Amino acid sequence: MYFEGKISLEKAFEINDLFLTSLNEIVIPIDGAYETLKYLHDKYRLVIATNGPNITVESKLGKIGCLDFIDAVFSADMTKKTVTKPSKEYFEKLKEYLKFYSNRRMLIIGDSLRSEIQGGMNAGIDSCWLNRNNEELPEQYEPTMIINHLHQLTRKL
Repeated sequence: MYFEGKISLEKAFEINDLFLTSLNEIVIPIDGAYETLKYLHDKYRLVIATNGPNITVESKLGKIGCLDFIDAVFSADMTKKTVTKPSKEYFEKLKEYLKFYSNRRMLIIGDSLRSEIQGGMNAGIDSCWLNRNNEELPEQYEPTMIINHLHQLTRKL
């Protein structure tokens, strides 16, 4: 083990608090996020679904001025067993939380093939891959759509 069992519970909580504080400090908005979220907010229910800790999401959204555009936040730490993307169970818990069960009326938008796109495939939900680096799509992934810039969503949706 890395700490060889010599770390106290108090020290572990101190390190965790430092980690969470650090997550709040580093915020780099995706180019076009504000304008795109503002546009989509009037037309759709926007939900942040994250594997990260719920406590940091509102702070980050506030720092980039987008908090008012988001209708709900769901994170892995809100589930009893802390299920994460890309598991189908994560998206089932998300739908329970939202009290919204229609896969056909949902779209997962994300830049992670392994989390968001594979998660959409596992759960039977359409997905949109934000491919900002113009990477080649590996064969095992099948996003419903691909965009290279967030503002493209305003034309596609």
